[in-house]
This record gives sequence, structure tokens and C-alpha cells, in this order.
Amino acid sequence: MTELHIAEDSIPRLDGKVAIVTGKSSLLHQLLSPSTSHANHQPQPGGCAGIGLATTKILTSKGAIVIMADLAPPAETVKNATWVKTDVSSWDSLKAAFKTAGRVDIVVANAGTLGDPNWLDDRLDETGELMKPSMSVIDVNIVGVAMCVKLAVSYMRKQGSGGSIVLVASGIVYEPGAKVPLYAASKFAVST
Repeated sequence: MTELHIAEDSIPRLDGKVAIVTGKSSLLHQLLSPSTSHANHQPQPGGCAGIGLATTKILTSKGAIVIMADLAPPAETVKNATWVKTDVSSWDSLKAAFKTAGRVDIVVANAGTLGDPNWLDDRLDETGELMKPSMSVIDVNIVGVAMCVKLAVSYMRKQGSGGSIVLVASGIVYEPGAKVPLYAASKFAVST
């Protein structure tokens, strides 16, 4: 699999720029670890950790002001970064995060959820009928990203100065027999 390595010193100063970073990295490494039991796995709230927190730290170190748009508060405080409780699968919630930012120069659509690793298992209701599976993975990982891009383009177009939009996918799209098929499919959608 191809990897992308970016040296922090190659990132220019971002003084006066405003960035929105959604979510944190997924817990995929835990899911793929053979020592982890998944029988009772529940999706975890964001908390602006992992990739989201690391991105926030890099952007602020370069002078940007960052809105951390996530369901849970960040794992730590970052100077020049503000947490805004945001559900990226909700248009109104995402729109409110963008309004808080005011100006938007950089958007990193990083929020994602693994969902239920046992998604393909049959779940029956009390009458024995197959229950509708949760589609939260699609709502967050595809719909949320699409809405984030729509808002970013709209803000950047109105500002007239352009900007940068980064979509975070996953290397799992290249893994045959992925343990989380809906997650893999949603990240493939983001990568194409």
C-alpha cells in the first residue's frame, strides 16, 4: 500500500487562516487487532483525538485558528483551537460549526465511525423479523463528508479566495476481506 508522508516543515505558515477539522481517527487499529474482542463493540464518540487532534496541533502551530467540530470535547486543550459540539451527520449541526468559524480557508473532513463490526449478522425483533441495520456509518462517513464539502465550497466561493479541502479516507479500502465491510465501502467512496 502506498503511504503519504508530509514533513511539517514543508507546510507553509497559515497566519490568519481559519480551519475546520471534523472528528478524530477511527479505532480501526483496535478492530483489526487479534487481541481485541468485538462482541460488545460500540461506536465511540469522537473527542477530537487521533488524526483530528494531530491535524489541529499542526495547523495551529503554523498560525491557523481551528474549529474542532466533533461530538465530544477534545482529549486536550490546544491553543488557538475551539471545540464546537458537532454531529457531522446533521446538516444543522454541521452548518452551525461553519457559522461559528465565520471565515473558512481550510476544511479537513476527518470524522468517521466504524459502526458495528457485526453489521452483517442477523438481528431479529421480538417477532422474529429481521431488523433494519444501522446506517450510521453511511450517514457519518459519506453523507457527513458530502455535506462538509458542500458547506466548505459554499463558504470559500462566497469569500472569493478559494481554500483547501482535505478528505480523510483509510487504507482499509485496499484490504481484501475487510472485517468492517460497510466502513471499508464508505471510505472507498471518500477516496474516489
